[in-house]
Amino acid sequence: MGGRPHVLVDFVEVNYEQQDRDEVLFVLKNEAASFGSRISGAPVRNKLINLVRMCPGQRIIIDFADIPLVSSSFADEVLGKLFVELGPMTFAQRFEFRTVASTVQQIIDKAIMQRIARP
Repeated sequence: MGGRPHVLVDFVEVNYEQQDRDEVLFVLKNEAASFGSRISGAPVRNKLINLVRMCPGQRIIIDFADIPLVSSSFADEVLGKLFVELGPMTFAQRFEFRTVASTVQQIIDKAIMQRIARP
C-alpha cells in the first residue's frame, strides 16, 4: 500500500488464538456492551459459532472474568442455543468456561436445561 510493504494478518489469529496452545480465548467482557438481553447475546452466539467453524481443531475458552451476572435471556440466547445447535458432545468438547461466578454458572445451567426441555 502506497509503496510500503505490509504483512497480512488473520483477525481470528490476532484477536483470539493463543500462541502456545491449541485454544481460542474468547474474553466475554470484550464481546458485548451488556449481558442483560437476548438482543445483546445474538452477536456473541454468532461469533462463537463462527469460531467453531473457523477453528475446527481448537478448544474455545469462554472467559467470564469481571462478569458478575448475566440475564437468563442472554444465557439462553448464547449458550442454550449453542448447546442445542452443536449437541451435548460437541458442545462439551469444544467449549470450556473459565472464571465463572457461581451465580452466572447457575444461570447458564438453568438456561441450557430449559432450552433442551423444549419440544
